[in-house]
Amino acid sequence: MPSMRIVATSLPIEHGMNDYLKTIARLLLISSRRIEELLVKYYDPMYDYQLKNNNERGRVLFQGNEDAVKQFIQDKIKNKSK
Repeated sequence: MPSMRIVATSLPIEHGMNDYLKTIARLLLISSRRIEELLVKYYDPMYDYQLKNNNERGRVLFQGNEDAVKQFIQDKIKNKSK
C-alpha cells in the first residue's frame, strides 16, 4: 500500500477554497477506506489467530460483549476489595 502525504497550503477564499475542501474530503475518505482495509484484512485475522492461540493455551481470562465485559470487571473489583 503506497504511503500518502497530505500537504496543506493557504489559499485565498475567493480562489478555489470549495475545490480545496472537496479535495481534502476526498483524501480523508480514501484514507479511511485504506485504514478500514488494513483493519479488516490484516488486524482482524491476526487478532482472531492470537485469540484462538491464547485461548488454547488458557491465557484468555474472559470473552464477551461490552456489557458482559463491564460486569466481569465490576465483579473482579468487588472480589479484590473483599
